[in-house]
Amino acid sequence: MRLISHDVGGVTSRDVALARTVSELASAAGVASHPERTSVLELGLDSADEAQMRPFWAAPARLRHGRRWGELQLHDTTGRRPAIWFQPTEAQDTPRQRWHLDLRIPPEVVQDRIAAALNAGGKLVDDTAAPVFWVLADPQGNRACLTTWQGRE
Repeated sequence: MRLISHDVGGVTSRDVALARTVSELASAAGVASHPERTSVLELGLDSADEAQMRPFWAAPARLRHGRRWGELQLHDTTGRRPAIWFQPTEAQDTPRQRWHLDLRIPPEVVQDRIAAALNAGGKLVDDTAAPVFWVLADPQGNRACLTTWQGRE
């Protein structure tokens, strides 16, 4: 089940309340939950100046700037395309990796996903912000983050 409040372009407390109610009713009816099938893909762009970058990335995809899941980001009000958010970074003459993927998944499946990435040749780069996010890298050092809703404001 996927819920979104189209009037605000994101998930709200009313969506969470409805999801909990539906989950409770489904569980009572013997319907199994499958959190491993749930994820949200986001694109993170390292940027020393978000205000300068935001209009360019919003324009072609007609993304809207706003707060979603407690974070400022560009998002598609239909929920069909990945959101774009800007990771603050220092200005650099030659940028290193600028884009990284954020995959938001249920907390009960995050350890299995980390193990799968490690078994596929990846490396755990940083887990100091867990359970908010874990930073992983592929064999060539390109990074991705697995994130959960836990530990966020």
